[in-house]
Amino acid sequence: IIIDPSMFDAVSKRDTVANPLHQLCKKTATCEALKYNTCLGSLLPYTHTSLALAGDSSTQEKAFEKLTMWSGLRNAPWCWSVIQPLLCAVYMPKCENGRVELPGQSLCAATRGPCSLVDREIGWPNFLTCDKFPVGCSNEVQKLKFDTSGQSEAPLGCGIQCDNPLFTEEEHSDMHRYIAYFSSVTLLCTFFTLVRHELENSNRYPDVILFYINACFFVGTIGWLAQFFNGARREIVCKSDNTMRLGEPSSSETLSCVTIFIIVYYSLMSGAIWFVVLTYAWHTSFNALGTTDQPLSGRTSYFHVVTWSIPFVLTVAILAIAEVRRTQLCCIDVYKALPPWFGAWWLERGGGGYWMTLGCG
Repeated sequence: IIIDPSMFDAVSKRDTVANPLHQLCKKTATCEALKYNTCLGSLLPYTHTSLALAGDSSTQEKAFEKLTMWSGLRNAPWCWSVIQPLLCAVYMPKCENGRVELPGQSLCAATRGPCSLVDREIGWPNFLTCDKFPVGCSNEVQKLKFDTSGQSEAPLGCGIQCDNPLFTEEEHSDMHRYIAYFSSVTLLCTFFTLVRHELENSNRYPDVILFYINACFFVGTIGWLAQFFNGARREIVCKSDNTMRLGEPSSSETLSCVTIFIIVYYSLMSGAIWFVVLTYAWHTSFNALGTTDQPLSGRTSYFHVVTWSIPFVLTVAILAIAEVRRTQLCCIDVYKALPPWFGAWWLERGGGGYWMTLGCG
């Protein structure tokens, strides 16, 4: 009996057409030979891949670099054990005959709970959102054996490691240099503004408001720069067991993080409120141009009550509910201490960064 191999091709094509799930689990893509035969330490059983699924990589070298970055999650073993197959299925998927295998939604969904750290710290990239993947698909990557032990540091069973696993050491260093440079520039600018105001000896409103704004930001910037004193950064952002500071103040840790929080948060909040007062003062002053009215007369004492008391109340409230924490590349995150409706309102107006990056770690 002679069997024509083309018969198997015909059967395969017929099954592909008859099985719509098989079609959904693959998509047309440009295949290219693998330059790396392993993914996260596991040997790949195929020879070709595609970059069609990795939205942040245009070359295999870039994809390999991104996988290296994600490898920081080895320090979070509960996440590392489930995210490796998804990463390899996206960055180095199997591709043959112009079609690339897609990861299934179940493979993606399995990472959401254990890897909530990713969602909380940086958010999932758009190309790794689960609704982009088909339901009921399995692929070649799921058959691989991955090292699921991770490299958990001793205290990780009870807390999140102090050095964020989602960022490389180089990225931490770049952020620190960025903060140091711009904080230094801010410190110098506000200092010279304060000196010039003292030399001019002007006590008229709204000019004096500019003095208070610069004074607040001068003090706040000192809080930013405190981390650059010898060994201060780790003292501020890390607990004694080398885990991330969460829920400060706590009775078991030093008050360094809380002290920096008070300096930075109270100063910047006061400066922000003084800026609102400045806009009000300008508005009323311009409306009074050409008249003999003194619109700000008798109101300056109220300005001080508002600008110094509101930040004080907020600072005490946040300390009372122990919501001082560090996050991402930065030290202090009080956003979660705010009421949900207020946080949503503030984010819609682009103010989220102000609340969530009040210090740096």
